[in-house]
Amino acid sequence: MVVEHISPHWQMYFDGASRTLPAIDGNTPRRKAGAGVVFVTPTKGVIYHSFSLLKQECSNNEAEYEALIFGLVTALNMGIFYLYAYGDSQLVIRQVKGIYFGSQNSYPTIPWF
Repeated sequence: MVVEHISPHWQMYFDGASRTLPAIDGNTPRRKAGAGVVFVTPTKGVIYHSFSLLKQECSNNEAEYEALIFGLVTALNMGIFYLYAYGDSQLVIRQVKGIYFGSQNSYPTIPWF
């Protein structure tokens, strides 16, 4: 009999947000965005990550995607390969699950590994 050891699963909670700020020049409003990721270890330890997005213009949906991508890349860099990801963006969750499909022009395709 072959016994395969499967690593315990981590949990990742991600969220992104964007808000419109008053325009500096009086014409074009600016958007400021940020994102956060929380990892819960298999032993229930908690690791927090948060960041402010560097892009000047970022929609709320883009901030949600940035948080998810940042979290997944961080998980890989930490050596986490068994992960449950949780977020509050219906659009992001359903697109990742293949329920929603974006239009061709909405977001560029990002090549992964």
